[in-house]
Amino acid sequence: MIDCVTPHQSIRPASAVITHIILHCDTSPIERATIEWFKNPKAKASYHVLIGRDGRTYRFVEDTRMAWHAKGNNRDSLGLAFSNRNNGSEQLTAAQIAVAKRVIQNWLRGFPTIRTIVGHKDVDPKRKSDPYGAPNFNLMDFKELLGRYV
Repeated sequence: MIDCVTPHQSIRPASAVITHIILHCDTSPIERATIEWFKNPKAKASYHVLIGRDGRTYRFVEDTRMAWHAKGNNRDSLGLAFSNRNNGSEQLTAAQIAVAKRVIQNWLRGFPTIRTIVGHKDVDPKRKSDPYGAPNFNLMDFKELLGRYV
């Protein structure tokens, strides 16, 4: 994992319990654009992890801290994003899907309180469409990792 620390994070309250994973698409044409944006003081946004088109994994925020990826849902979630334009035509790569599954499996082992995996659109349907703009995105492929919680 490539560390790309961002200032856009905060302490997760001690009473917080991580119960879900939220999947995103970053909408940028290249990973570097997202990395640079998260360094910008104006951004006020971050993910825990970004998975590049080639499968490279970038860590912005440690799992124990709160990333700013889904307004109103950061306290009890982990945020994973795919580098993808979310434009209805750019597909997720096989490498992205494989790496995302590994990251999620690690999270499920580390946080047995996780009960669901959702898309950003699912928690903010009026403002967001990701990751459903990636034509081959299938939420059930990731939910299957939950085992008995599907």
